[in-house]
Amino acid sequence: MAEEENQFEVFEQIDFLKDRHVRFFQRTLQVLPERYASLETTRLSILFFALSGLDVLDALDVVDSNLMIEWIYSQQVLPTQDK
Repeated sequence: MAEEENQFEVFEQIDFLKDRHVRFFQRTLQVLPERYASLETTRLSILFFALSGLDVLDALDVVDSNLMIEWIYSQQVLPTQDK
């Protein structure tokens, strides 16, 4: 029982650095971190991940929503008249 209480005390001492998390997600929306460069083909999934993270942190206001919407639409491949 004492060991469980000790674990909770350690957990309570950890500070959640919301601003650092928000900056990480903002940066992910702007420039993909180098270690994630292989995920370039899944950009929409990464966008979803970053926006979901910002939403959980209640920080969607740091994102230009019109810019994000336009970028999502720009990723669509539209059919051409050539079939």
